[in-house]
Amino acid sequence: MKHYYSPHTGEGIKTDTPSDWMLSTDTAPPHEGMFFDGLAWYDFVAPPFACLFVTRSFKIDTVKRYNKQKVTLPRDNLVHWLSWFNTHDNNTDEWWYGMYNTESFEFCRLWTQKDYDESKVKRWFCRVMWLWRNSAYGFSYAFFSKPLELPIKTVEYGNEANSWWLLFNIRPSSFQLEARHPLGFGKVNSINIGWKSHTGMPRMLYAGRVLGVRQYTKIK
Repeated sequence: MKHYYSPHTGEGIKTDTPSDWMLSTDTAPPHEGMFFDGLAWYDFVAPPFACLFVTRSFKIDTVKRYNKQKVTLPRDNLVHWLSWFNTHDNNTDEWWYGMYNTESFEFCRLWTQKDYDESKVKRWFCRVMWLWRNSAYGFSYAFFSKPLELPIKTVEYGNEANSWWLLFNIRPSSFQLEARHPLGFGKVNSINIGWKSHTGMPRMLYAGRVLGVRQYTKIK
C-alpha cells in the first residue's frame, strides 16, 4: 500500500487520489506523538479506560469500509464527560471503519465486520487504537489550538528534499518549526514543533513531534 506525503514538509497526506506533486513510500508512517508528544502520559494511559464508556447513535456517513459509500450505520463515540479524549472531527470507531486495522498487527488484519459486531473486546480494541493513533488530539484542540493565521516571517535553511533542512514560521501569536535530518539507511528524522494547520479546519493544532522516522526519497 502506498503512503503519500509532502516533499516540502515531510507530513503524511491521507488520500486515495494523490496529486502529481506528492511523493510516496511503501513504509507506513509512525504514529505521531504516541510516545514522544509532551502529553504522552495522558494519551497512552487514558484511552484504555476511556474507551469503556461509549455511546452509540445512528449516523449518515461516507465509510471507507463500505467502499466509500454513504450509508446509515451506528457509530461509537465517548460519552460526553470524556469527550475531550475523543477526536473532535471523527468518531471513536474510525480505526475500524477507516480500515486502519489492515495496516496494523497481523492478528487483526483479517477481522470481518461480523467479528467486529459480535465482539465487545474487538470493538474496544479498535477504539483504543484510534485514540492512540491520534495523540491527545481532542484535548490538544480544545485547550492548545490557535486560530488560523499567516506567517509574518519565514526562515529556511538547507534543502528539504536532499539534505539537512529547517523551516521556521513566525506568526503573530504562534510559530512552527519543521526540520528533517538524515539518519542513514534511507531514513530521516522529521521534527514538527509548534502549531500546524489542517485542511478544512478553522484552528491550528499543537504539534510536539521531536522524533518521527520517515522513509527518505531523494528528489533529483
